[in-house]
Amino acid sequence: MPSDTAGSNCFDDPCQESEDVRPALTAAHVLALPSYGEDTPRSALEAMAMGRAIVTTDAPGCRATVQDGRNDFLVPVRDSRALTNPVVRLAADPALIARFGDEGRRIAEEKHDVRRVTEGVLVFMALPPVASREADPTTPSPQTSSRLRSTSRAPSSTWPIPSEGPPSAVDPSPRSHHSYR
Repeated sequence: MPSDTAGSNCFDDPCQESEDVRPALTAAHVLALPSYGEDTPRSALEAMAMGRAIVTTDAPGCRATVQDGRNDFLVPVRDSRALTNPVVRLAADPALIARFGDEGRRIAEEKHDVRRVTEGVLVFMALPPVASREADPTTPSPQTSSRLRSTSRAPSSTWPIPSEGPPSAVDPSPRSHHSYR
């Protein structure tokens, strides 16, 4: 590959590592995620934040992140034919891609916004809101609170916390995510 990458796109070198997935998601209309199971799939959250339709497997983490028939098609794990069918269906129906993308963005904003997730964690742990801790420096931080050392945890279905935070605020710019509109 020449050193001048002025005309390149995210697909010129698929093995190239990137910290910013937005160019790849901008170039795509659908994210296909054939997962065997994971916590909260960051790639699905990023696609939802960018207003992309998703096809993923009915596996732990994936099924808790997306909503089958609303912003996604869930397919059985380890079934490549089942994964292919909804991708073909979406390719033939740009209006469905747009509807799934819009719903995914709305779900990302409502359910996975970093501020909402943080507030939910603070409420779950019976800690004061962030503004209260900033106003009162004597309030213990989450790192020093003895409540954090407790072994009890809420089930993951009611406490979805991605390791690095949800990407719902990844791209707050106007959503021009459907180039065919």
